[in-house]
Amino acid sequence: MGALLFLRHDVEAARKTVERTYSTEQINESMRLPESDSPYYTPGFPLSLPLEHGSRIRCLDCQPTETFHDESRNPIESDTGQLAWWRSEGKGGLVTIDTDRTTAMVGFVRDNSGNTSHLVADVQNKFCVLTLSSLDMQPISQSSLLLLTATGRVENTGSVWNARRTMLDVWGTAPTRIEVIKGWLTLKQLDGAVGVLVSPMDGSAKPMGETRGRRLEMGWEIAIGDKAATSYLVRVVR
Repeated sequence: MGALLFLRHDVEAARKTVERTYSTEQINESMRLPESDSPYYTPGFPLSLPLEHGSRIRCLDCQPTETFHDESRNPIESDTGQLAWWRSEGKGGLVTIDTDRTTAMVGFVRDNSGNTSHLVADVQNKFCVLTLSSLDMQPISQSSLLLLTATGRVENTGSVWNARRTMLDVWGTAPTRIEVIKGWLTLKQLDGAVGVLVSPMDGSAKPMGETRGRRLEMGWEIAIGDKAATSYLVRVVR
C-alpha cells in the first residue's frame, strides 16, 4: 500500500509552502535550544505547521523567521484535506488518509470511532492500521479490485522487550508472529456494487477462502480476523 501511495502520487502535494529563514547567529545558538523544539529548532514556528502545509528553508544568513500564528486545531488537517491527525492527551490519537484511490486509518481506531470516505471500522484491537487501496488505477468508488490490509503488532517468537519497552533484550526466532485484527469493516460509496467478495491472503499472497459482504444502508459490511491474515483481496461485483 505504501508503494501505491508513493508511486501513483495518491496523496497530493501541499497547496501552500511555508518558508523558514535563519540568521547565522541563530544557527550557531540553535544547539542551546531544548529538545522540545525539535526537529525544526525555529522559535516562533509551530511544530504542527508542516502537518498542514509544505515547509522549506529559504536562507541561512538572513533575517530570522517571523513568528507564525497557527491556531490549535483538532484534528490537524493538511491543506489538501487528505490527511488528518486527531490528537489525544492520553496518547490515543488517530491519523487518517482519505484520497480517491487510497484511504487509511492509523492509530487508536477503536477509541476514535474511526471512519473515512470509504471505510468505517468497528474493531476489537486497541491499536491497528487499516488501509484500503484500488488495484486497477480507478478511484475506490469505481474500482473492481481492492487491497485491504489490517495490521497490528508483529514480532518474532520468543522476543523480549526491556523494562522501558525501548528496545529488544531478546530478538527471538522464527516464525514471525502477527496480531490478528478482528472486527467489522464497512466499505462505503462503491458505485453500482451488487456484491462484494473478500479473500483473506496468506504470507505468500494466496487466498484462504472467500466470504461475501453484507449489504447495509451505509455500505457493504465485511468481517475480518477469522483467518490469521494481514491482507485481503476485495472484488466488487457490478
